[in-house]
Amino acid sequence: MARSDVAKTKDAEGRRAPRQRAFLRAKLSYRDGAISFDCVVTQISATGAKISLPEELTLPERFRIEVAVKNIDRAAKLVRRDAEGAAIAFVDEDAGVELTMPALKQRLRVLEAENKMLRANCDALAAQLTRANASY
Repeated sequence: MARSDVAKTKDAEGRRAPRQRAFLRAKLSYRDGAISFDCVVTQISATGAKISLPEELTLPERFRIEVAVKNIDRAAKLVRRDAEGAAIAFVDEDAGVELTMPALKQRLRVLEAENKMLRANCDALAAQLTRANASY
């Protein structure tokens, strides 16, 4: 979309999507969920949100946000941080993913190999469970 087209799609406050006031409990996480903490969503739109969180909490550039009551679980990026909280934008998780046929075939091979390994692990665990139940 050209810069002039983006400007035409913004509202009077310069936003691409209308925002709603909110008071919603949310969970932010990063490092594949290894680090997470709660926050409050105070404004939300289709393209992002404003969140309230303590100033001493460090927020990485990219993370996930989950708002259970709105059934939202999205990748997000930090737009602005201040003492009261942060402005975030939802991001497309597939941005930058190569969608050529060779790349897709390679991704499929990787996923099939991972699936095979997981099935073998499940079979091993099921066998252990069967042995454990037989010994009781």
